[in-house]
Amino acid sequence: MTELDTDLLAALVAARLKILELLVQLAREQLVLADRGATSQLLKLLAAKQAVLAQLRAVQSRLDPFQLQDPEARLWRSPADRQRCQQEARRCEELLAESMRLEQQSELAMVHRRDRAAGVLAGAASATEAHAAYAGCHDSPPAALHLHCEG
Repeated sequence: MTELDTDLLAALVAARLKILELLVQLAREQLVLADRGATSQLLKLLAAKQAVLAQLRAVQSRLDPFQLQDPEARLWRSPADRQRCQQEARRCEELLAESMRLEQQSELAMVHRRDRAAGVLAGAASATEAHAAYAGCHDSPPAALHLHCEG
């Protein structure tokens, strides 16, 4: 392994870090929008997030060959470069975990909002049915009252 290889590795890790920072920012915004029920804004954000995820996959695929290498066999320009890359790699893992946690929270917020909406709709449907049934009783003329007196 050459210094050029570790330069590429460091650049890819730095790129991954920037992408994950953006992904976490988007995940935070997603959670706010999900809590507020801002569906149209949420859909726009999710489209933007897909583009960021595609960038992350592209960088990750370029990082994959480095997974097979022995980290101790890498030649770094300096110990400081190696340490910075290690710190950035650790930060990437923290951000990835945070992104996944925020994603789960957003999903739960959307499920709760959906369930509340379903409950409201079910209540509205029941009220409509009751109203229709009650109105149906008054639509037909009252039955004639036949009084018969024998006597």
